[in-house]
Amino acid sequence: QLAWLHKVVTEKFWCVCLWCSPPLGELSNNLGLPADSPSAADRAELTTVASRTIAARGHPAWIPQRPGNSQHPGCTVLLGNEMMACPDWTLMEAYLRTGSVKRDVRQFGKVTLYSHSLDAGIAQVNHALEVQDTRDGLRVRISDKRIASLATAGEAATELSVAILEGGGKTPAAICIRSSLLLDWLPPGFVVRKYVDIADGHAVLFASFVDKTNSRRIEVTAWHRLVKDDGRGDVQLTPQAAPPKPSSKFEGGVRSYAEAVAGACAVDLIFANPRRGSRYTIEKVVMVTSSVVDISSQNLSSPRDRRPCLFEASFDSEDRPPLLPEVEEAHRSAWRSEWDKADIAIDGTRKVARCQRMARLFRFHQVSRGDSVCAAGEPRVQPLVSRLFQAASTDLFPGENIHRPSLLVTSRLLVQDPRNPPVIRIEPKLPPACRQLRFNAALGQRWHRFTFTPGAVKIHVQGHILHATASQLYGDTVSMPPKFAIPSSEEVSDVVEVRAAPWNQVHVQHSLTELGRPDGSSGGFYSLMRRTRLMRVEVLRRLLGDSEEDFRDATLRQILHNALVGLRSVPRPPEWCHGDNEDLHILEADATTRARVTLSYEKNELIRDISWLEGGFAQVEGQLLAGEVLHVEAMTLAEAKDRCVKLSGCKGFTFQGDAADGPVEVIFKNAWGECRAASDWTTFHFHEGEELLTSMLRKDYETSLQATGWIEEQVPSWDEIITRAETVLTDVANAGKVDGGVGGRPPFRNFITDRDGTTNNYCDRYASSIQSAYNGAWLSHFAHHCTDNAVVVTSAPLGGRPSAEGLLDLSVTPRGVFTYTGSKGREYFSNTAQRLLEAEELPQKQRELMDELHRRLLALCMNAGNTKFLGLGSGLQRKFGEITIARNDPAGTVPEPESRRFMAAVRSVKEALDPDGTELDIHDTGFDLEIFPRAMGGRSFDKGSGVLCLDKKLYLRISEGPNLIAGDTSSDIPLITASLRLMCGDRMVDIWQERILSEEHPEQAVHDRDVEGIAGEGADAELTEEEVQQRLKDEADRRSKEEEEERIAREAASRLAVLFVVSPGLHDHATPDQLRKAKKLGDRVKAWCRHSGAQCALMPSSDALVAFLVHYAN
Repeated sequence: QLAWLHKVVTEKFWCVCLWCSPPLGELSNNLGLPADSPSAADRAELTTVASRTIAARGHPAWIPQRPGNSQHPGCTVLLGNEMMACPDWTLMEAYLRTGSVKRDVRQFGKVTLYSHSLDAGIAQVNHALEVQDTRDGLRVRISDKRIASLATAGEAATELSVAILEGGGKTPAAICIRSSLLLDWLPPGFVVRKYVDIADGHAVLFASFVDKTNSRRIEVTAWHRLVKDDGRGDVQLTPQAAPPKPSSKFEGGVRSYAEAVAGACAVDLIFANPRRGSRYTIEKVVMVTSSVVDISSQNLSSPRDRRPCLFEASFDSEDRPPLLPEVEEAHRSAWRSEWDKADIAIDGTRKVARCQRMARLFRFHQVSRGDSVCAAGEPRVQPLVSRLFQAASTDLFPGENIHRPSLLVTSRLLVQDPRNPPVIRIEPKLPPACRQLRFNAALGQRWHRFTFTPGAVKIHVQGHILHATASQLYGDTVSMPPKFAIPSSEEVSDVVEVRAAPWNQVHVQHSLTELGRPDGSSGGFYSLMRRTRLMRVEVLRRLLGDSEEDFRDATLRQILHNALVGLRSVPRPPEWCHGDNEDLHILEADATTRARVTLSYEKNELIRDISWLEGGFAQVEGQLLAGEVLHVEAMTLAEAKDRCVKLSGCKGFTFQGDAADGPVEVIFKNAWGECRAASDWTTFHFHEGEELLTSMLRKDYETSLQATGWIEEQVPSWDEIITRAETVLTDVANAGKVDGGVGGRPPFRNFITDRDGTTNNYCDRYASSIQSAYNGAWLSHFAHHCTDNAVVVTSAPLGGRPSAEGLLDLSVTPRGVFTYTGSKGREYFSNTAQRLLEAEELPQKQRELMDELHRRLLALCMNAGNTKFLGLGSGLQRKFGEITIARNDPAGTVPEPESRRFMAAVRSVKEALDPDGTELDIHDTGFDLEIFPRAMGGRSFDKGSGVLCLDKKLYLRISEGPNLIAGDTSSDIPLITASLRLMCGDRMVDIWQERILSEEHPEQAVHDRDVEGIAGEGADAELTEEEVQQRLKDEADRRSKEEEEERIAREAASRLAVLFVVSPGLHDHATPDQLRKAKKLGDRVKAWCRHSGAQCALMPSSDALVAFLVHYAN
């Protein structure tokens, strides 16, 4: 039972209504399933089945709909232009007979199973009831189904099945099913005529409501077929018209009888000697007719003489009524045709499934009554159905007033231009929870099948509409095959126009949905980011090179604008709602994996680049009087802004009147000042890009101050941070001046820095952390004017190899400005040789082994199902003597079984190359697999080691200073210590290191001094007085020498400046543990500088560091 319910609820979206407990008051049980809402009346209303001419409420067949227990008739028929009550053909009641005793199944005391459902796909209402008699334990299951045929006017069918289940109680002698035409709902002015025919082995009920005064008539005829199924298929039974006497026993095998019920239009259909487990069914086919004709001369006593003329269209020449399977087949075929036109398929989360069911429930009632699904008027559906759909649609489509399903179509297909050929604008936006919206629409005399997904629109043009009466979406407005305009950005005018030929499909991608490969070769997100890098490289080439081309060219800016629109178009996770993280999106890593991504870095850096290139305007009311007039011309507001940007020295413009009415006379000025108050004048102040961007960074920083917690009790202001850092660099530069600074030498010999988190903001994906144009320009400006050598030392891969992307592929600064190194300085790109070099030689055997391993892992990632691992987390990174391959990301995008499968495949590749396990070692971090040669695995190589190697290879002359070091993590502290070793010598650095360790662990230092003191006391006891005096003199000389050495070392270290970024939670509220670790890091950096004499300033963010560097350079 649970498995069946799960399948119905989760998979069968055509089952639009389902209740598994009876409504209050429907049954008289006091045990088993408790009653529940909604009421029986609401259930019957929601599950009404109907056709163009008849309707039957969705109540169970065994519950009579009488005026005493229902406010509405069970069945209605169209008479003229209104629905009138007709004889209720739905009533079928089940009894069990033992001799003269008749037991009503509805009175059994315990309900063990209940189901009431509506299958909108085949327009059929179903009921099931399993009850148990509390007296003897007898269990019985009854079920029924009901349809109102859409294929034949006035035709309907129902059936009731009874099965006696295994269990307690004595098997009854007979099953009796009473089929009735209920005549309680007689319209005013009508009289009743009824007839029961049980002769000739059949059972027919006939009833009519006749209004002689107004010549109106309603007739209902019901035919019955008896069927038994004992597990070997249906067997039709022929009822006998003469049942045995009530006192006699049923003898022989299973026999069936038909018995008219006195005083009612009903017949008892009896199955004698039933077997447990067998199913006994009464199929009831009904024909309902209504007419307004002269009936005064017609004989109304019996329908038999009039049957050929009344039902000539429905029956064959032998006057055989249709069987229920035949009625069902025609009915279902008609509904399949209707649903092909009317269905709106919505796919997505459970919230979407709820809206899908309510949309189909709404459409079902529309189609049942013959409504046009795109009709402009109010649909003829029950108010309860309408309210349910509105509740579900409001939940799924917040902000959209969708009160009927057709608005899901008309709100996304908008007639933009009705002229030939007509143009229809498509609005493809879907809510995050929705994965697909699919529907058919009749446009230009052809059916069009539309499929909307969060990233694409598919339009399939089908054949001509076969019936002239088929409803058009826009009627005569779109009479010709249309063109479709699909937005390509948020601008209304940015559209892509497409036109599909008949029997062809057009697929238009309107937003970014795929992750792609990090090298950008397979399109998608990474391809977009690669294109932004090319544009940023071009911006800096024009800015920093000898070219006279405008680095602010509109073409370059438009490409960045388009990229930002593309990133904003990436679909949201299903549960995302307005007000949630604006940077949270979801991308398809492959056919089975969707990756949650935070695109804050990519979007923010694009916004900053655009602001830096374009500048911005601030609107002020009044007339600008300051400055000289540069130019005067009549133009639109958009033209004025464009002219102001291009006009050299322009600080703003002012005009009189309303620019919305058309061109106005614009006055451009070369200075800015206060504006004279004037209600009819408007002024725009132009901010240069660099000024605007600095203001943005300052504002972001000040906003972040609201987040509590830094290593200092109070986060310093932006100006205070700039002042601190400027003091440090000025002092160090002054200490390092030679001959008073004559010769125009830059203030620093070397600028050695980390990248991510130091001079570049962190990004969740290394492969998409493209350097922004403003960042490259500002750092290049500092490197050119303030340093002899600028070196970037990172732990990340350097790149520069085929299919092995790295730092070189993410940077946009021109070659030669910075020396980029990877793998902690083991490898670097030589600006002189223009190729990749190694600061430390890798043995040939290990080099070949790692190259082959990388080639095989890349081939593994090309296999189906593995490409996603290239774009998730760390991806595939080729470092010096190490290869890193991601098996998941911190968000857990890949299911753990899939991650383990891929990890096993990587291990197989490693074992194929190193079957003995003597050459390669592998380390699993939980997200990444790190593979390296065993000979290198035990070595300690940090960024300090890299600096020592690079100093020799690149002739950096770090020992001479002045030097500037920048970092942001504990792995960057070796940059400081290595520079100090070159500037001050190993001995002093070791002494300072011991002091720092003793400060960090004072208890250990006290213990060591106590041990040394005890050992010294024992040795001193054996010395003579002269020897003691000599030892004291030697100790004093040693200390004096050490003090002089330290003075010299501190003097050398004074030519070292350290800018260290410590940002544990400035923009995201830091946890206590993060604050503790950050404070410990900051204290260690300050301790090194305090003991050595180097100058340092701690920076709360990388933005502050980069902004300061360009400030200092300026």
